[in-house]
Amino acid sequence: MHKRKLAVANRDTIKKFELATNKYACARQAAQPGLAPAFMPTAEAERIFREAIFTMADSEYLLDAFWRELEQDYPSIKGTNKNRLFIDYVTYELYTMESAHDS
Repeated sequence: MHKRKLAVANRDTIKKFELATNKYACARQAAQPGLAPAFMPTAEAERIFREAIFTMADSEYLLDAFWRELEQDYPSIKGTNKNRLFIDYVTYELYTMESAHDS
């Protein structure tokens, strides 16, 4: 496997990604059924769960917008499977890992 650099992003781009992914991860944790303590009133637990679902939807929108904007700003990543795109948080490089047969 070797690293193939596609682009170098700017700090703001990386921060947008971190914000959207962190928001999604937190909302996903909060949206787990049965997470509310037994003593919490049902209505309150339902409200928290509902808000977590809305937050997940918001964060998915942010992530989709991030990917669209990333493709516009960095044409070299267009067509790259986003599940195979990695970010180096030190250098801000956008890269994929490829084996010899991928080249």
